[in-house]
Amino acid sequence: MATTVPLTGYRNVPFPPEVITFTEAGVARSFTGKTFAMDVRALAGTGPALISLNTATDDTMDGVRAVNAAAGQLRFQIGQAAMQAAWDAAYAAGLMKAGEPVALVYDLLVIDTDGLPEAVIEGSFTVHPGVTL
Repeated sequence: MATTVPLTGYRNVPFPPEVITFTEAGVARSFTGKTFAMDVRALAGTGPALISLNTATDDTMDGVRAVNAAAGQLRFQIGQAAMQAAWDAAYAAGLMKAGEPVALVYDLLVIDTDGLPEAVIEGSFTVHPGVTL
């Protein structure tokens, strides 16, 4: 079962580059040899992905990056353009009023070498409008 972790970012800056460490019973969960997929949507299970991420292999690309795969350390790399596009699409769809944050949802799938996906985290994905443009 996926762990619920709320995420928050701003449309006018890249997503915060925090490293998340995954553990099971106090032991680091290894992501060695795994790939990743993550979508952010207005509603779970329906509609277009407002942000769609796959495995990032370096710090310059949007995606899910295994900072230290053996130690269970991942980072979500989402550039400012993708954050802006998600907020703009949500606004165009009438999901919030101008100047308000938008509450979206996400999940992260870890895909093993056999192609079997497992949802490891899920939750709300709030995008604030920011002030400085």
